[in-house]
Amino acid sequence: MRIAFSDHRDRLTALVPAFRSRPLSYADSATLPERRTVVTIPTQERIDDLRACRLEFFFDYDIFPDSIVSAFGEWRLDRRDMRPGDIIVQQASVPPGVLSLKLIFAVRVLTVTRSATEMSFSYGTLRGHAEMGTSAFILSARDGVVTAAIQTHSRPAALAGRLVAPILVNPYQQYCTNRALAKLRDSFLRANES
Repeated sequence: MRIAFSDHRDRLTALVPAFRSRPLSYADSATLPERRTVVTIPTQERIDDLRACRLEFFFDYDIFPDSIVSAFGEWRLDRRDMRPGDIIVQQASVPPGVLSLKLIFAVRVLTVTRSATEMSFSYGTLRGHAEMGTSAFILSARDGVVTAAIQTHSRPAALAGRLVAPILVNPYQQYCTNRALAKLRDSFLRANES
């Protein structure tokens, strides 16, 4: 993890090669605490096939507000779609906002799913990330209703983080998750409602 006092979002591209060879930061994410948060996306019309939806923002990892996380996905270097193995370099602002520490670390895309009823991707944290584990971002269509979910199997990588997790880390993560799902909902509606 790199720590900066200034915004480095324009420099994240150059960091992709440095993170590419890093291993995952965990052995088995199934043993880590699980959290899942779901919101319904209030579409005007019934949606039964997500393949008909505009989801470029989703698969470009435009999930979190920039005040929380800025990111650069490796697929952009080759102007292609996201695929398993791709590196995403992240800059997290702690606390969110302009006057914050900028924590720079990376994750590796593990899965990408594109089907009528589910569009999703997951990633695993790389060594040096503040967290260890996996996160999955899921859009589902069931009975015409679209939901967005974020599911994690993770914990803080450092012992100090695990000690303060109940009072600091977990509430902060839930705040970030709620903001991400709100942005995901709004982005979906903007991209798909006429």
